[in-house]
Amino acid sequence: MTPKFLKSLCHLVLILLPGILAAQKVDYNTIILPSNAQDISFEEKLVRLAWNNSPNTQILNHQSNIARYDVKLANRQWLSQVSAAGNINEYTINPPANQTFPLFYPRYNFSAMLSLSNIFGDPLKSKRAKEEVQIAAQNINSEKLRVRAEVLRRYQVYLTSIELLKIQTEIASDASNTYDLTKGKFEKGTVTIEQYNLILDNKNAQNSKRVVAQSNVNIAIIDLEELIGVKLEDVQ
Repeated sequence: MTPKFLKSLCHLVLILLPGILAAQKVDYNTIILPSNAQDISFEEKLVRLAWNNSPNTQILNHQSNIARYDVKLANRQWLSQVSAAGNINEYTINPPANQTFPLFYPRYNFSAMLSLSNIFGDPLKSKRAKEEVQIAAQNINSEKLRVRAEVLRRYQVYLTSIELLKIQTEIASDASNTYDLTKGKFEKGTVTIEQYNLILDNKNAQNSKRVVAQSNVNIAIIDLEELIGVKLEDVQ
């Protein structure tokens, strides 16, 4: 490649890179599908249930509300720092009858006070409060990603455990059929005791594996229901 070609290629990459990065930006509003979304997959229903029923979701929403309230408080805080005072010169309003000295003016005295530290400090408090709002929003986005990933991960474990149970059930069934045939042959004396015991041990081993596979399915269901908050069989 010539230096001129490489330079042109670099310019092209610099031009296209912002568009590529923008296209890859996550839309956090689609991480959890809204409640009015129709015709969605079963796993998306699980994700939505897990998000809506999670106590962490409620906590983060409350924290976000608090952050927004703090912004309003910070914007209004300067009002509480303003003080005003006033008095009336009573001698100019109702002078004594035996008044012998000059009257003092003005009749009304007013004063107001505002700390300079508040003038410069309150905008910083407001900016800080706004940053807290952004942090709260990003915490919600992070939780959306975590909930979605965890639900899909557990759902995949559930699907895998179902398939493994099916396979192990077939293996256990074959082992049981083989045992029945071997038992008949053993009773007829055409199979040795060693062969019979070997088939019996295999039957018991495969049945044990089937029990473990069933247990894995049950645990996978429990793990999913922990997230979604309802029975898996009730999800529609």
